[in-house]
Amino acid sequence: MAGALTGQDGADRRQRRECRVPHQGGTTKEGIHLGVMAGTLDVVQRYYAGTHIRDGVLYFDPRLPSGLGGLSFPMRFRETPIVVTLSGSRLTLTVHPEAVSHPIRAGVPDDVRELRQGDQAVFELSRGAVDNGPAAAD
Repeated sequence: MAGALTGQDGADRRQRRECRVPHQGGTTKEGIHLGVMAGTLDVVQRYYAGTHIRDGVLYFDPRLPSGLGGLSFPMRFRETPIVVTLSGSRLTLTVHPEAVSHPIRAGVPDDVRELRQGDQAVFELSRGAVDNGPAAAD
């Protein structure tokens, strides 16, 4: 049930189950903080930026809240450091110029590109990329 709600398949859940973090002797407060921060990153990457991986391609389908003018964050995909920037109706992906990285394929559903060390790709987004929230009552 949870997999259906989050869009995860069985392999995704198995991979997460097999990833173990050793106990470091932290406090409950630190553990709660870590969980909240991980949840925040999950919202930013999977919902606001709309990231998902399919057939080895990193896809973006952003849904920024109307009150959020833009967003930028670093991430890694297949050992390749990327800076993701969402601004207005544009998605910009920048691969670090000095990184030891592998070519990756990334983009939006109708426009996927191969990116290499030092590349920058700009994607024009559809008007639906901004979530205006619930419709106003008449």
